[in-house]
Amino acid sequence: MCVLPFSGIRSTSFQNCLDVTFILRSELKSVKSQLQECKVTHRKDIIKLQDQLSEFKRKNTNFKKQIEDSAIQESKTAKQYSDEVSQLKSKLSDSENFVNIITGLNKQTQTWITEQEEKHKTEKDRLIWRHDELYKTIQILSDENYRLKSIQQQTNAVRCQATESVLDMFPEFKREIGRIDVLQPRIDGLQTRIDGLERENKALKARVKAGSGNTYTRWGKTSCPSTAALVYEGYAAGNAKTEKGGGANFLCLPKDPEWRSYSDSKASYIGRIFGVEYQIKDNSVYSTSFHDKEMPCSVCLITEKSTSLMVPGKVTCPTGWTKEYTGYLMSQAIGGNRQPSEYICVDENLDAVDGNKADNDQGNVYLVEGVCGSLKCPPYVGGRELTCVVCSK
Repeated sequence: MCVLPFSGIRSTSFQNCLDVTFILRSELKSVKSQLQECKVTHRKDIIKLQDQLSEFKRKNTNFKKQIEDSAIQESKTAKQYSDEVSQLKSKLSDSENFVNIITGLNKQTQTWITEQEEKHKTEKDRLIWRHDELYKTIQILSDENYRLKSIQQQTNAVRCQATESVLDMFPEFKREIGRIDVLQPRIDGLQTRIDGLERENKALKARVKAGSGNTYTRWGKTSCPSTAALVYEGYAAGNAKTEKGGGANFLCLPKDPEWRSYSDSKASYIGRIFGVEYQIKDNSVYSTSFHDKEMPCSVCLITEKSTSLMVPGKVTCPTGWTKEYTGYLMSQAIGGNRQPSEYICVDENLDAVDGNKADNDQGNVYLVEGVCGSLKCPPYVGGRELTCVVCSK
């Protein structure tokens, strides 16, 4: 058995020193192990940071590219806006020229209206002067007629009281009676003239009070508004939707037609006219209960106005005008072999012809919608039903 050196001193302080060394070596080994683990961990962190740095560089490159693209796009947009501004300036200039033209036409129209008003005022003054002159003449003739009637009454009284012998005794009475007989035709003539002058004076008064007057047709109603008098009511009539030839306008036919020479046989070459029906099954304006019903109409007289006007696309009248009624613009529809018609203003509160509910589908009217393109939108809106108003002045 081999004996180790210093085996006899293991219980000494040297033994303790060896134990400390062992401990230190163990701790050193542990520290080295920890350092190795930290190195691995740090290496992973470094790789991760390198990846993040690469991602950041990539994003930074993309961001720079986006900024460059955005700058290019903004440059293009700025140029586009500049072109649009130039176009708008050009349109504004054209609009100003158009406004100047319209202003000039408006001034001409106002001048014409003023001349017409002065002309009508002069005509009215002339009628009033004529009325005054006639009134003075009537007064003079009335006084003369009254004087002659007084003489006649006095003479008749004398005739009744005097006998023939008395008349013989007073020949001056005979002469007066003869004078009365001679004056009687003159008296009758004066009375006839007075009656005629009174009729003329009455007519002049009516003309001065009423002015020239004007008429218009109220479509879709059997009555006139409170601002006008009813001339007659009737049936709306026009051409059939597929009829080739014939009229293109609508008429208000009276309910009581009158005839001259006629033949009830149907001719080959002749104009034809049909009743007009509402075609409003699909709409958001009128009640669909009026669909396929025939449209009435009324002709109205405005006695104290000289003109009337239908304004499409409006429900109010221009300044100085009076509203007669409002409604919606209607006409024949498009498509197929349908024939054109005029545009009419149909009252917003519909009436229908009584007693005829048949769907003849001959003459029709439909609501009118705006179509954008050559029609300026805005202010107009594509697909929206157009309103209308009838005004007088």
